[in-house]
Amino acid sequence: MSQDQHARTHAHTRESVTLDPGVIKKRNDLITWYFDDSLIAEITGDQSKICTDDQCKERFRDRLKLDHQTGSLIITNTRNTDSGEYKLQINNSRFSVIRSFSLSVTAVPDPGPSSAAIAGISVVRVICAVAAVVLLLASAAAVIYCLYRSKQQRKYYIQLIEEDVTEQMSPNQRTVTPQRDDDNETETELMATDNGTSPSET
Repeated sequence: MSQDQHARTHAHTRESVTLDPGVIKKRNDLITWYFDDSLIAEITGDQSKICTDDQCKERFRDRLKLDHQTGSLIITNTRNTDSGEYKLQINNSRFSVIRSFSLSVTAVPDPGPSSAAIAGISVVRVICAVAAVVLLLASAAAVIYCLYRSKQQRKYYIQLIEEDVTEQMSPNQRTVTPQRDDDNETETELMATDNGTSPSET
């Protein structure tokens, strides 16, 4: 008796896929798996073979496994190149079973940035904003300090100029005062002479 069935299977890359025969395996069954008509695995009693040729080894690279109890073929860490037609044959003295599997492997959809990544980006943005504000305040403080220092220096220079001017004017003021006293004494002497008296008598 021979049975032929076909199934379609879909997987995303980096997932594991199990191709299940769907029949009860007998001890003496000969189970062979093919990929695109090339032998890739075989179970005979308790013995098994996987990828006996270089082409199979290059394609699957130790990613194929066999379940000896069910005869299932397991493909781990699937890739896009694993897409294709897989065929299973089970032979024994009583019947022959054929199963076909059409496997389609597609890339995992991009989930976008994770919540942790978004939180990290938000923290970085906050830190940058705070740093910008601190820098702006520091710049403003530096400008204010420079203006204050400039104002203080102007006051200091103005004070020095005023003190210098004051020191230069004081001797002149002392020189003018004696001249006024001499003039008064001269007028007194003249008035005394006119009156016929000496200045000492006055």
